[in-house]
Amino acid sequence: MSQAVVDLITYLIPQAHSSTSNPSGELASCVQSYTDKADPSGDLSGELSGKEVHEAFCLCCIDYLEKVSRISSELATSGDILFSVAREQQLRKCLEFLICLGVYPMLDSGVGLPLSMRLDSAAYNCPNQSRCPDRCTKLLKVARCLIFLRESKLVQLNRLMSAGMFLGDLITCLVQIAHGSVGLAPTVDGQLLSEQRKASVEARKQLWKLLCDLPRHVAMKELLILQGGATGAVKVKGSVQLPSAPRWLQKICGGLLSRLLVRPCGYTQAPRSGVKDLLMAVASLAPGVISSTSPAGCINSLDPRLQPAVAQAVANIFTTTPSFLIKPAEQSAGLVQLDYNSAISTQILELFAVKEQRQSNGSTDQNKMSDSLTQFAYLVALTTAHEFCTRYAELGKQLYLSPLIGVLRRLVIRPGDVSTPAVAETSTVPDLTDECELATAAELRKTLDVLRDLLAVPTPSQTVLLEALDLSQPLFCLLVQIKADSDDVDTSPEFSAQSSQSTNQTSSLKSLLLGILSRLLSCVTECRSGHLHIIRQWLGLPPTTLSFGAQSNSATDALEIRPLTICPVHPRLKFRPPQLVRVMDDEQTSDRSTLHCHGDYRAVLTREGVSLIDQPEMLAPLVSVIIDLLQFVNPRQANFNESNGRSVPHFQIITTCATDRAMAKHELPTISADLFISLIADLNDNLRPLIQRPSPEVGILPFNEVGYTPVKKSAKTGILSSLLAAAMLDCLGDQIWPDEPEQVVNLLEMTLSRIYVLMSRRIEAEMEEVLLETLSQILGILAFYTQQLKPGETNVTDQFGRLLPILSEVETEIRANSVVASRAQLELLHCLRVMLATRGAVNLTDSKVDSVQPGPTALKSPSPDRIIPEANHKVVEEVLPSDAQASSAVNCEEALDPELEEAFEQLKDPLVPVRGHALISLSRLLESRHKCTTGKEERIFQVLFHHLSDEDSYVYLNAIRGLAALGHSLTDRILSALLDRFRQLCVPVSGKEPSQQTSQNSRVEFILKLGEAIMRILRDLGSMAPKYRTQVLHSMAVGSRDTEPLVRAASLSNVTELCRLLRHAMGPIVYEVFYLIEVHLTQDHSPSVRQAAANLARAFFLEEQLPDWLAPDVIRDLNRLLSNRSKIERDPCVLEQIEAALGQLNKCTRSSVFLKPLTPESLVKEIRISRPF
Repeated sequence: MSQAVVDLITYLIPQAHSSTSNPSGELASCVQSYTDKADPSGDLSGELSGKEVHEAFCLCCIDYLEKVSRISSELATSGDILFSVAREQQLRKCLEFLICLGVYPMLDSGVGLPLSMRLDSAAYNCPNQSRCPDRCTKLLKVARCLIFLRESKLVQLNRLMSAGMFLGDLITCLVQIAHGSVGLAPTVDGQLLSEQRKASVEARKQLWKLLCDLPRHVAMKELLILQGGATGAVKVKGSVQLPSAPRWLQKICGGLLSRLLVRPCGYTQAPRSGVKDLLMAVASLAPGVISSTSPAGCINSLDPRLQPAVAQAVANIFTTTPSFLIKPAEQSAGLVQLDYNSAISTQILELFAVKEQRQSNGSTDQNKMSDSLTQFAYLVALTTAHEFCTRYAELGKQLYLSPLIGVLRRLVIRPGDVSTPAVAETSTVPDLTDECELATAAELRKTLDVLRDLLAVPTPSQTVLLEALDLSQPLFCLLVQIKADSDDVDTSPEFSAQSSQSTNQTSSLKSLLLGILSRLLSCVTECRSGHLHIIRQWLGLPPTTLSFGAQSNSATDALEIRPLTICPVHPRLKFRPPQLVRVMDDEQTSDRSTLHCHGDYRAVLTREGVSLIDQPEMLAPLVSVIIDLLQFVNPRQANFNESNGRSVPHFQIITTCATDRAMAKHELPTISADLFISLIADLNDNLRPLIQRPSPEVGILPFNEVGYTPVKKSAKTGILSSLLAAAMLDCLGDQIWPDEPEQVVNLLEMTLSRIYVLMSRRIEAEMEEVLLETLSQILGILAFYTQQLKPGETNVTDQFGRLLPILSEVETEIRANSVVASRAQLELLHCLRVMLATRGAVNLTDSKVDSVQPGPTALKSPSPDRIIPEANHKVVEEVLPSDAQASSAVNCEEALDPELEEAFEQLKDPLVPVRGHALISLSRLLESRHKCTTGKEERIFQVLFHHLSDEDSYVYLNAIRGLAALGHSLTDRILSALLDRFRQLCVPVSGKEPSQQTSQNSRVEFILKLGEAIMRILRDLGSMAPKYRTQVLHSMAVGSRDTEPLVRAASLSNVTELCRLLRHAMGPIVYEVFYLIEVHLTQDHSPSVRQAAANLARAFFLEEQLPDWLAPDVIRDLNRLLSNRSKIERDPCVLEQIEAALGQLNKCTRSSVFLKPLTPESLVKEIRISRPF
């Protein structure tokens, strides 16, 4: 009997080889054959009367499946196989027809996957019947049949309702019945409408029961598929793009996902696996590789290009409060939402612990997530924390930031907090000077790692940044303590040799702290005053009143609305190593956890009442930490300003931002100058009250006085400011010099004011000598700036005009008190006053001051002929007519050659052809080395250089030709001048007003023209080109770091041409060129730059065989780099260049390794007779 029921499917399913030209007729014949065999009583025939062909066929399919389900319950216990392989395929085809003809025509538009993506029955598509009045009843009948198949005890039937088969269709059907629109037709009667609503209620129960019975990650995966893809999502080759679902379906699927996240305990108690199951479901849908051998179905790899976007989408799910929890009418709605968010946050916090557990033990477990999924889960956790803190600031601090970085709150004193600091759970006090332990070494290290990862995201939340900044003072104190301990280790070489491994751990902790502090300094605010305010709070200095000109309104407004505050640390806080005595034996060294703990510190509360920063022995480490931090924030400027004077290798310039300083992404080029000016202001503000005190018996720094608290604070601020300013002068070089004229004037004014205050007091002879030397240096710097002033620059001359009062006071003080000064100093001081008063109309070179040095940093020693200056010095001296005639005769220029004079006259013509012809004539004179150009090279260079900025190609191309001809004669001077100008234009302009900056387009064009002129000079040099390879490569490396992609690509192309010119002579710079290729090919976001880098790699292999001057390791690394990039690169133009470079490398390798094939010419036998006679 059972076999007869099974064989009925042969009459129901159309034959596979039959024609589908008439689908309705074929289905009708199948229905007739099935009813003749399976319905002898005629009950099914009566039900099919009056139905459409496809509806009758679906009813026959349902009837057959119900019969099979009834007989399967009897055979399942015996373990018999009911269906053969052929019958099982026919049964699967029956379900396909049922889904195709009975389910999808009833669905709303956009619900479920398109049939073209999963079924092959394209010829049996039916018209849409979503407005059918009784579609809920019809869909529910199909859903019941599918549910019965899933609950069957027969494995062959149960397998049909698995995740890879028809489970998604069942969920789609139930979602449509439960949450789709009911009663779309206005003429539907009440009874039918009531039946549809009952069907909807039953479908909701069945849907939730089905989702609860399924494995959670499987149910979530089906809901995500049903929810559809996002509009405008990133398309990845090899992945399937899901269509977009209707808005109501996305909302329903999101609500069901939220319910599953907190199941089975409801949303009042947090389960332990909902978030991980959702991550598993998301990862299984993302492009990647799923393990086929692991029973847990671990994700072996995920596409890194989609991980940030997918993590952001998942974070939105976690941080969005479900609509079913938002009940404005109930008072407990807020508590319910808090409980839900708490349940989610508890699971998110577990993801941070999962990564730590994976790092601690490398054992693989099937119940644990794979490494790739662990990294993805950690990225989701970081993104969720930032997203939630952005939406709910206070709640985010409570649920996320407090568990993650709450350890730092024990170490600070918040405003209004009078409670006793919390003690760590495992409090150990090995030192009698310690009162209690606030944080263990493991807690601090874990907090620092999490804080580093929180700040390393591309767009961190402002709430997270402000909270981290609020708790950053302990991190700064820890960095000072590490610096102090490292200095102690350096002073004891025998201890340093024993603890080299611990020193490495301490070095990594120092780099970690520097990265965190620099990230906070650069990302919390974009306001320069905000950056200065943060670093001064870390130092414990009072707020400054300096202003930095026009800033962005958004940053300034944000700073006014939400001021940046940093909580002070507890005054008795101290950081100590985990162990008082470090025992370095073999057993302890082999223990990984013990070795890792050696580089960590624990926070304790001592019984001493002196703060860590206020201790005198901590001043030197404090100053060193600030210097390290400033160099860490601006690594490129730090490399250019090395104090030892050694040249920096090109590859170090290229990879400056690709090293372990990657966290200092946003450089602050003005922070050093701003801090230095504020320190000078502190010196002036605190030195004046100390010097002007009435009691001469008391020292300048009275630390032991009672009742002079303001004086103690002034002394502390003055000492710290002076030490730090001196260290910045020694270590940072010109990095501390400001760029804006206003700040330059502020610095000069404050320095002259301090000199005036010291001169007005009774000073010793040695102090007077130091003051005069300082005055000489300041006047020399001021003279350098005043020589650059132009009468038309009103703003700049107004700024420097502020120095007139203090210069007058200094000059009056010198003359009134008969301070011994040199005649050169007095004359220079007087001429500077005249020039500033006339706004640059009177030039310093017109006066008879011979002691003015043009260099701003030139040291001026006092002259040996020291005299008392005269009271009345003439400002303007008379010049006799004879002297004027003599000077005019000396300055008279020689007459120009007619050809050269004609060329200069034509260059003034407004017509482009005339100027172009004049440049051609000038180029021919230079190429022929005509005698008329001798002595006029400087003027010719200025003319040619000026015409480079012309927009017409006929003009600037001939100007380039002329520069190349002039560079062939005066190579050293011309090439050096062009390279210097090239580097100046490639350095990004920062800290200047937009009105003072050159147009970006014109700057780029001018750089490209300069590069062409430089390369033409090198081409003309021929075999002499290797002499200038270092200078040219350095300039092109600077150009490769420009902000414009066109400049970077052109610089790399120029390096390519340089390699072709040098050939074997490029051996000394081959590593620098390789680093150029590697950095730009892997990190540059512009396709044109990557294309130029690949073309540069191809320039290594232009010869027939592998070059002898190319090191084997460079060939190996270059082959690996190009092979990896060929698999990752998606731009067709870049990929073409990479493949061309790989092909050229392959060709050269084959020619070098393998012998050439034999040819008839090579097989010629030669007989040579040495002595024929």
